[in-house]
Amino acid sequence: MASQSPNAPQSPDEEEPLDPRLEAVAHKMRRLSLVSSGIMFLGIFAVLGVILYRSLGGPSSTDYPANITAEEVRTLVVETVAGAVIDGVSVDERSLFVNVSGDDGPMILEIDRATWQIVSTVQFGN
Repeated sequence: MASQSPNAPQSPDEEEPLDPRLEAVAHKMRRLSLVSSGIMFLGIFAVLGVILYRSLGGPSSTDYPANITAEEVRTLVVETVAGAVIDGVSVDERSLFVNVSGDDGPMILEIDRATWQIVSTVQFGN
């Protein structure tokens, strides 16, 4: 019978035990792999959630009426300081914001879109 070396595995299915340092490195690599896989799956689920939310009719910033009738057109006259110039206008769901610059300095007017009344005025000093 041939003698086996003490370092050789006993059977083909058995592996030689790792050095403790290599075992620690292997443990860290397994943990890193699990953490990175978990983050990747969270990212995939987040993207799929956004796609599903948008496809099921979530709010969209590009929903404009196709045909505007004459009853839907609003005319609003805002009396400000003489010589004032409108610099810009922005709209959100509830308000219309008008940027005005005049002799007294710049100001922002907030107009409620439901009542078409000036809700607030922000005056900036020179």
